[in-house]
Amino acid sequence: MGRPRMTHCPRGHSFDDPDNVWMVFNKDRGRWQRRCRPCALARKRKYYQRQAEARARMARVRPWWEQLEWTGPHRADNPWKRTRRRKRSAQNYKVNGHPIAYKVSAQQVLYLQGLADGLTLDEIAERENVTLNTVHNGLGEARIKYGVSSNAAAVAQGLKRGVLKADRVTARRLPARVPRAAVEDVRALVRGERLPHKAHAARIWQTLDPLMSWTEAHAVSVLWAAGRLTSRHVPQTRNRYRRRRTKPTEDAATWKAPAHL
Repeated sequence: MGRPRMTHCPRGHSFDDPDNVWMVFNKDRGRWQRRCRPCALARKRKYYQRQAEARARMARVRPWWEQLEWTGPHRADNPWKRTRRRKRSAQNYKVNGHPIAYKVSAQQVLYLQGLADGLTLDEIAERENVTLNTVHNGLGEARIKYGVSSNAAAVAQGLKRGVLKADRVTARRLPARVPRAAVEDVRALVRGERLPHKAHAARIWQTLDPLMSWTEAHAVSVLWAAGRLTSRHVPQTRNRYRRRRTKPTEDAATWKAPAHL
């Protein structure tokens, strides 16, 4: 004798009501089976609710460049043990929940200065006699150290800290009235409120042409020299490179090495 036909689902919905029945084809068994329509819809609603909560939770998470901290290169203590040496990239930055601003190196300052002068990455690599990949890596580390996500914002941070020089030659050639929309577009990029425009996008030339600039980083340098972009438009990131020197304790000052040392 076969299994009796179910008249209710485990939650008590009656299968006598045709609105509660959902016929689903079971490929494994090769036949149609009844399913409870209210229970299936409830599971689907709960699934989409969890997805929406996950998206809202990810939207509250700060960007990765604000959660990274440089921990230094990893080395193998045991020379006979094969351990992977991690490169100086974003893998060596540790999450601590604070925006970072380490001191950029002299070579990275040269790369940023090339962007402020309106050069392309290929021209910077040719001027510094390095490869294009080296320039990419240097600018990436500079962005992470300054806690920004674009080269234009990194140039703005360098100008704010006084390590870069603005393009005053192009700034003198600017017209008396610069479109306010172009200035606000560059300020929004510096504040991190938008992503950099694509190179083939038409909107990027609506911003760069009135400012007589080649790139968005060059536009930041020109506006800085013209006085339309100042330190109050550039967000302040925490400089964790400067560390306080702790005073020696009394025990450390009076401590004497033993005679056998």
